[in-house]
Amino acid sequence: MPPYALKVKPMEGVTLGQTQVALRHTLIKLKEKVLSMVRIRLRRVGLKAQPSYRLVIQDSERSRDGRFIEIVGFYNPRTEPATISIDEEKVFSWMKNGAKPTDSVLSLFKTAGTSERFDRFKKGEDVQVLVAEAKAAEEKRSATSKTRFN
Repeated sequence: MPPYALKVKPMEGVTLGQTQVALRHTLIKLKEKVLSMVRIRLRRVGLKAQPSYRLVIQDSERSRDGRFIEIVGFYNPRTEPATISIDEEKVFSWMKNGAKPTDSVLSLFKTAGTSERFDRFKKGEDVQVLVAEAKAAEEKRSATSKTRFN
């Protein structure tokens, strides 16, 4: 018997069918909550006073630098201009499955053009075309090796 198949005795005045429907709705809400708990967020790496960040797929209840599922990009705000590297194919697949970016990651996605490409992906445009476009845009805005605080 699966763990979610519960044997429930109906309460007085409530039929077994109503109880099963209520349990089914509870399970659906629980599944939605679990799927929406995966976030795309920034994980701080680097030395003291020299931050750089990884874009990671992470459970929303984990700490900022806690265990993560997958690395999908890199962000270095110290270069001029800031270095943003995103594996858009992985990001699209995670967002298609319900992962939500945090506010800071969403602003990075807007800067890099990922959010508008994701909108086009949802409308049915081919992933390979979008990824090639993202690589071209990344090369166009590539940063120098000079950092701001050296």
